[in-house]
Amino acid sequence: MVQAVLFDLDGTLLDTLADIADCMNRALGELGLPQHPYDAYRYFVGSGAKMLANRAVGEDNKGFAEQAEALYSREYAQFNAVKTQPYPGIQGMLSQIRDLHLPMAVLSNKPHQNTLSVVAHYFPEGIFSIVRGQMEYIPLKPDPAAALTIASCLKVNPERILYAGDTAVDMACANAAGMVSVGVTWGFRTRSELVNAGARYLADTPEDIMALLERV
Repeated sequence: MVQAVLFDLDGTLLDTLADIADCMNRALGELGLPQHPYDAYRYFVGSGAKMLANRAVGEDNKGFAEQAEALYSREYAQFNAVKTQPYPGIQGMLSQIRDLHLPMAVLSNKPHQNTLSVVAHYFPEGIFSIVRGQMEYIPLKPDPAAALTIASCLKVNPERILYAGDTAVDMACANAAGMVSVGVTWGFRTRSELVNAGARYLADTPEDIMALLERV
């Protein structure tokens, strides 16, 4: 039986794509580099701000990656809640899970302060027991270290934690941690990516997650 739920943030709880893209595109514009359509960012995000910057500047402009990351971080710190919205049904799902008295946590590869800021803006205070973003000296997902630390803090065995995410990175992290991996299909990546990454279950809607909690 599931005893806790761990969520990815971007592409799982929140549709952050437009704000991320706008902030990075402004950074690229300042550097005189080509900007990208929103859909391109579906494959730029998911592995932290450093990798986002590297992917956004492209192979021919790798020397600008550090500057792009710094400019993006400045922009995103100010403009991370302009177009971002919770996906339909997320708020209701979280309320239902809270009513079941299951602890919930968030684990993101987004920088920690940005993760805290966005979660605080969009979700009720205290609904998540733990919120973690990218932190110094802790490896990014798919390394399972942060997920296992959260399990330890919650005092729940990893195999009793349902981990919901929208990318192959999330599925690899969940599986490496021994958690119940659930790929959400409403996020940034494709259903086939989640299947190929070893998702144990797929959820097409937040209601599907509620159904899994009753039978996993």
